Amino acid sequence: MGTFDWRKFFALNGQGRGSVKLKSKHVGELGFDKKKSTLYQTLVAGEQEYEISIDDQLVHQVEIENHLHTSHRFYNSKKLLRKYRDTMSAEYTYTYDLLGRLRMIVFPSGEKHLISYNSYGKISTIKRDNIATIDYE
Repeated sequence: MGTFDWRKFFALNGQGRGSVKLKSKHVGELGFDKKKSTLYQTLVAGEQEYEISIDDQLVHQVEIENHLHTSHRFYNSKKLLRKYRDTMSAEYTYTYDLLGRLRMIVFPSGEKHLISYNSYGKISTIKRDNIATIDYE
């Protein structure tokens, strides 16, 4: 099976405007799971079911864990996580540079986690609002 052409997908589905529900046969082509079961230890198992749709040019993955807890992940066309909403509706936002490197996380409180890179592409500084700044040499 070849690689999936995200640009073509968005073009065929109205550039992601609104929400387009995908059929289960598309889940494998997009590279996302539909259902997953995990056995953690004897008599302890977890089950995750996933629903995939397109919302505002982002792939929206809804995860339902053990038929009880629901979380939402939003991915861009490069399959980079752009937004995460946990089971308590707390929302985290992720920003990347053109090379796909994580540059910033915005937490539900509004605080930021900033990452800078040097000219070699290695992390040079990590700054977390109201906590600390770490400089690497």
